[in-house]
Amino acid sequence: MRAAKQNIDVVQGRFKTRAVNPDASRFLHIQVASAFVGACLLSSAVTRVAATDALAPTEHVGRVGTNRAVTPVNQMVTPAGVQVELPGLRPQAIALSPNGRLLVVAGKTSELVVVDPATGKILQRVALPSEKQNEPQPQVASPNILQPDAKGQVSYTGLVFAPDGKRLYLSNVNGSVKVFTVTPEEKVVGSHSIPLPLANAPRRKEEIPAGLALTLDGTRLYVALNLSNRLM
Repeated sequence: MRAAKQNIDVVQGRFKTRAVNPDASRFLHIQVASAFVGACLLSSAVTRVAATDALAPTEHVGRVGTNRAVTPVNQMVTPAGVQVELPGLRPQAIALSPNGRLLVVAGKTSELVVVDPATGKILQRVALPSEKQNEPQPQVASPNILQPDAKGQVSYTGLVFAPDGKRLYLSNVNGSVKVFTVTPEEKVVGSHSIPLPLANAPRRKEEIPAGLALTLDGTRLYVALNLSNRLM
């Protein structure tokens, strides 16, 4: 039996094949099946894209209303309670005073933001104390010492109140612990800096403090030292 040239006809939307050579017929069937599967996959993909486009929201990523935001992965976030805007800060660490009346926030700026946790009102913006001020401020201090630290920032989540609420401690990424006092009127005031031992790591001398913890009586402060892998 001589091999004949195979042909494909479309009859009422279906494939019809004619082949004389069995090997050619099998090859033709594989081609037809591949074309059919490809067409099905393409149709399914087009359907999914069309459905996604039909369901996709037209809102921009970010805050779109009161206590409502859209994330880059097309999810809605609706925080409970009061949402406080802190432009430019990028909050990284928060601490609530023992009496629950002050909420302190630190982030990618050289200041603390004090918030009323009940209302969300910003009460204070407190500059970080100078690195040169290594003890509580005296009654008469040098103007250079009183200059705030414009390069300091919170390191990791190192922000904690003393158990009595009279002091506040912050891990500074530049190798120190910043100390703040809380007045009887509940005002946060920068006090001084506690320098930490140098880490002398291969690419950096200054230590990077991380978490902070105080004893229950508030007389001892523990500092996790990130670069030297120690507890101080």
